[in-house]
Amino acid sequence: FITNRTNRVWAMDWDSHNRSTRNTLLFETDHWAYQDTADMTSAQITYRQALRDITAHENFPNLANEDWPAKPE
Repeated sequence: FITNRTNRVWAMDWDSHNRSTRNTLLFETDHWAYQDTADMTSAQITYRQALRDITAHENFPNLANEDWPAKPE
């Protein structure tokens, strides 16, 4: 019983951590979407959409480094 409660808390912590990481990564690329800059590339659009969709990833909230999308240059 205690183990289940502990595991549930641990999973919730990873959920919060990964959502926070996702939000930070989106924030770091917000300048790509500013109206006064050139249009985003398709790679940038795909990356930002993949970040938004990360909570639907089959491994969420237990994401490994390779589960995160690669940031385009």
